[in-house]
Amino acid sequence: MSKVLRILVLTLMIAATAKAEMFDINITTARKKLDEQKSHEGDKTSVTKEVVYTITLESHSFKPMTGLQIKYMIFYQDQQPGNTGKPIIAFNKGTATLAGLGVHETANIDTSSFKLTTTELDAGWYYANGASGRAQDRVTGVWVRVYSDGKLVGEYANPPSTSKKNTWKE
Repeated sequence: MSKVLRILVLTLMIAATAKAEMFDINITTARKKLDEQKSHEGDKTSVTKEVVYTITLESHSFKPMTGLQIKYMIFYQDQQPGNTGKPIIAFNKGTATLAGLGVHETANIDTSSFKLTTTELDAGWYYANGASGRAQDRVTGVWVRVYSDGKLVGEYANPPSTSKKNTWKE
């Protein structure tokens, strides 16, 4: 019985060690609005927001990380006004570099900006095909990968299903 217990303890120690290595870097994101434009064309009013995401990297490593490359993909639904079909799935992707991140240091990086549009029909108007009078783009997920000297040191997906529902594109 004690042999089984030792094997169980050893297995748990190995699992805990592997998990600790996966979390040498904590990654979080926050959306930030840069600009908002409102326009009226015919029977429609549109609001376009220009947004970026701030990616925060926090080192939990006991040694500095060098040659950091941050790759990100932000997925969003691009709903077309007057369309009854499914929205177009689009993404904003990019790469940022950081020379290094010291022990227990934090760094912030902004993604490239992209636009989200909401279009709404004026009161009393409707689409003859039965489409909704409101078409709104919305972010469906954020996926970030961090590499140090070419080795993956951290990955973040919000919601977690983002990495399962989508394919990473280099």
